[in-house]
Amino acid sequence: MLSKQHRQPHGYLDFPYDVCEYISHFLCDDDLRKLYFVSRAWYEVSMPARYKGAALTLYWGIKRNHSPKIIPKGSSLSNQPGVYGHPSQYTPELIGCIRTLKLAFKDATHAWTPGVVKVEANRRNEIRAQMARVGSWLSNPLKPSPRRPCHRPAMDFTQLATFVQNLVWINDLTVQVVWPAKNSYQEDAGSDPHLYKSIVQPFLSATLHNPGFNLHSLTLSMPMESWAFVFTPSPRINRLEKLGILLDKAKRETNADLSISEFLLPFIQQHSESLHALNIMSPHLNPAFFFERVGHLPALRTIEARGTGTDNSRESPGSRASLRGFLLQHRETITQITWRFDGVEKQLHWRRLEQRFWFDPGYHMIHFLNLRVLELRNLPQIGLGLPRTLAQIRRVLPSYKSTLTGLYLEGYSPSLDLLYALLSTIASPILEHLEIGSRDLPREVLTRMAEQLPRLRVLHFTYRQVGRQVLISGGSFRSYHKLDLWLSPEDQVVLGVTEFRPLYTLRHWQFVHDMKTLGLPEWALEELYLKTTNREQRSWEQDALEVGKAILQSMPRIILINGLHRDSYLGCNSVKDLKRIR
Repeated sequence: MLSKQHRQPHGYLDFPYDVCEYISHFLCDDDLRKLYFVSRAWYEVSMPARYKGAALTLYWGIKRNHSPKIIPKGSSLSNQPGVYGHPSQYTPELIGCIRTLKLAFKDATHAWTPGVVKVEANRRNEIRAQMARVGSWLSNPLKPSPRRPCHRPAMDFTQLATFVQNLVWINDLTVQVVWPAKNSYQEDAGSDPHLYKSIVQPFLSATLHNPGFNLHSLTLSMPMESWAFVFTPSPRINRLEKLGILLDKAKRETNADLSISEFLLPFIQQHSESLHALNIMSPHLNPAFFFERVGHLPALRTIEARGTGTDNSRESPGSRASLRGFLLQHRETITQITWRFDGVEKQLHWRRLEQRFWFDPGYHMIHFLNLRVLELRNLPQIGLGLPRTLAQIRRVLPSYKSTLTGLYLEGYSPSLDLLYALLSTIASPILEHLEIGSRDLPREVLTRMAEQLPRLRVLHFTYRQVGRQVLISGGSFRSYHKLDLWLSPEDQVVLGVTEFRPLYTLRHWQFVHDMKTLGLPEWALEELYLKTTNREQRSWEQDALEVGKAILQSMPRIILINGLHRDSYLGCNSVKDLKRIR
């Protein structure tokens, strides 16, 4: 196994692709995925080991029989022959490489909305896949349509479950059921437990209750009305380490506390000795009862909460106390905390976020003795840079400078003076992962990070504009556009300005020029993910490409940029080239 000190290519490892592929057969996945940074050939060989997965997404619809009641009479899948491969046609080699499986059942508002069965076996986001397009209906089998004669019943849920049953190498399973909108005629669909059973149970029987499966991670994102058959009988998974559960219900009259105590808690307690990570998704329900009753999990290392402890109008002091008590109980074992808030923030004005959606600071005042990773992903709209909220974060971080290796501040894009203050707060010789942003990206941001975070290996950075900054009165940083500075017509011609936005072009040119004189060969940064929020210019994609290339040329140790190998990225001369290799 390679040590962290040896991250540059070595002669005895820099083999041709065919040789690397042959050697890979003698390496386990854990060792193989660590070789991505050695050379381009090892990068190509190791990517499938790093990102193996399968995503089966099925769209389902319910026919109305002159009544709002839903009466399923059978299950069938319909395939469009001759267009995409059928799951039964997948080769054993492809099936054998699948490690992650996601089963998503989504409502098809229109009867002919197709689903997609996609098997992923290549790199991170853009996966080369064998695909099969299917549609499913919880009704009588479809009859051939004069307008669509190619559609015919081809496979039912049980048959597809048999295909899933052959994926014995998976260790990460996600089952998601998305139900129809409540304002439609289908609003009573969730009241019929047979509906859940006919959709999902064949797949659960093929996975959860299959002794041949070696699951380590399980995520169930479905209403709690389905727990009656999911956890009955309660499956025993020998090495379950990660569990994700959605706390939500399809019927208003469902007793959530009773469902939690009768089905969910026994399952968790049965696996308490092996459970390392817990992800609680509670977008609508108060999770106080769960945190009060779940008890002590001796192996717990990671806690992720989505939509928990954020809406003060809905959350009682008792709810906050229950979550705080749970965190206190595990303060010695927890090494990673993740806070998320999905969806609701888009419906609210940003000025209300700090008062109503910033979780109780009391959660952070708990000192976790071994905290390694802190992810604050619950305030995407905080990008406007509210100083008070940033001050709360800065008050918490100093106590973790000796332990924290990963800090993720998704959506935080403060001004430069606040960003520099935060960097001074988190300056650490051990921090390896950082996610943050800023309105501006001058060269000085990278130099300060290199000085204060010398061992940073992975950086996610969001910016709006690049270029130099000017220090004006008050000691705060302002952009050139604040000075109302304009180029002469001659300068516009030299810089190739074709539209009346010379400042944008000037600052872009300045950044590319400044990066040519910057060299950070000793900085440990290996992976860089850049995202621009300024998409007003017609050339923003090309400009973003040039910004990334300018940074790569100044930092030879960066291996990956936005998920691509540096050689591939530097070889792109246009956005079209970039899209072609993704």
